[in-house]
Amino acid sequence: MQSAGSVASLTIHLLTQLSHGIPLVTSVGWFATNISEALIGAYVLQRLRAPRDLFETFAGVLLFFAVGVAGVIGLTSFLDAAVVVATGMGGGTGTCGAIASRRTLWQH
Repeated sequence: MQSAGSVASLTIHLLTQLSHGIPLVTSVGWFATNISEALIGAYVLQRLRAPRDLFETFAGVLLFFAVGVAGVIGLTSFLDAAVVVATGMGGGTGTCGAIASRRTLWQH
């Protein structure tokens, strides 16, 4: 069942990003970093607290937000940036493609 969900998620991910002009290799790279984000977050949270106890207390909810939202997303944003640089989406200036696109829009 999990593999069917992953295939469905990849399909939607690719369709959405390709329709917005994101290259295939960049889209697949971002999908891989998104999957790694979920796996790292689940692994760390399971090591710190039993899954059934995570949302039983306020401290457990804070732990979820600290690790699962702020910590892992902050860590894997470096992987996302690496995908941008490795696939040439940075516009050749070392900046994020979105920033480069915004700068191009403002010039017109």
